[in-house]
Amino acid sequence: NIIILGLFAFMSVPVLQSYILILAKSYTPESMDIASSLNISSFSFGIVLGSFVGGQALNIWGLRSTALIAGMLLAITLIMMLIEMNLEKKRQTLVQVES
Repeated sequence: NIIILGLFAFMSVPVLQSYILILAKSYTPESMDIASSLNISSFSFGIVLGSFVGGQALNIWGLRSTALIAGMLLAITLIMMLIEMNLEKKRQTLVQVES
């Protein structure tokens, strides 16, 4: 299970990196270097945040709470992803209208 989880977690990195670079190129081509570095920085921040929150949950509520906290973080992530998808659709609509 750990191997499969690791594969799924790290197989998404190149796809997300490519997507970020495509977006940066379409909106602000001069910012591709910054977009690339911010993408990797956000992965590192996610690791730090997950470790911190998981450690706090472990200290306060015990081992069983870590799965519940991870589920809450996942739900927050999914909500943020849906918001971003909605914003991207609006951006695409605006670009098509301007063209």
